[in-house]
Amino acid sequence: SMLVDSGADITLLPYSVGKAMGLKADMSRRREVHGIGEGGIAYILSEIRLRIGEAEEIPVRIGGALVEEVPAILGRLDVFRRFSIEFRESEDRIIFRSAG
Repeated sequence: SMLVDSGADITLLPYSVGKAMGLKADMSRRREVHGIGEGGIAYILSEIRLRIGEAEEIPVRIGGALVEEVPAILGRLDVFRRFSIEFRESEDRIIFRSAG
């Protein structure tokens, strides 16, 4: 599971999750992301194929964090343009519909 974050530019995974998925630490693809607060999080830019619900798999650029202390975050890049996303807070649900 991941946090769906409409304020996050990129999908980000903790180090152990990226490693378990077989992401390689190609330091030439190292980047840093900044959010709320001070400091940044270093990550390696990679691409995976992602499936949300019953939709077909899509290629998604992700950041494999070089630290463990980050949550798994589903960000906007490559994802939000492919889905209509409805947040139903009162039902504690998020609905993804393929945007076609």
